[in-house]
Amino acid sequence: MTTDAFFVGKVVPLRFLLTDEDGEPADPTSYSLTVRRPDGTDEALVATNPEVGDWRCDYFPTVDGRFVATFVATGDVADAIEDTFDVAPPASAAVTVDQVKQYAGANSGIDQWSDTELATTLAAEQSAQARACRIDPYSLDLQEALKRRVVRNLALRALPIGIAGGANFEPTRIAKRDPEIRRLEGPYRKVVTG
Repeated sequence: MTTDAFFVGKVVPLRFLLTDEDGEPADPTSYSLTVRRPDGTDEALVATNPEVGDWRCDYFPTVDGRFVATFVATGDVADAIEDTFDVAPPASAAVTVDQVKQYAGANSGIDQWSDTELATTLAAEQSAQARACRIDPYSLDLQEALKRRVVRNLALRALPIGIAGGANFEPTRIAKRDPEIRRLEGPYRKVVTG
């Protein structure tokens, strides 16, 4: 398995390599391949065998959560290989208003904003993020950054433009860019040339 991010509806390439006692590629007498879904049910899959000892299957998850793939081989190369992988919601689902509320927390004051205002702010920040970053696929760190963008946007609305009360209530300038958002979006930032 690779360490790539996986998303609902997108392929998860499962691959299992079998060798004999000498470390040479070898095929089992028979095999079974199952994927345990997040709800605890098992799904039987069929693998292809393009080369000796190399077993592959493209899996398309329909829900998000943690999955466990198990390849069981019989015969001279009897073995059970298990691999765990996480699947994120599809890119089209991106981030919901409920996820933003959960991210902000009960004591954040987010309840003062209506769902309509939150949805409008979420759409605006998602658009801004899309202009600044490559968002295909829509990774978990980009989703986290988007939630933070929305919460930061709402928090800044109550303040005079760019100013907050500092020590002894003296005005303090708020940073133009949030370092946590920059950290999360950094690997996805578009580079403008020319």
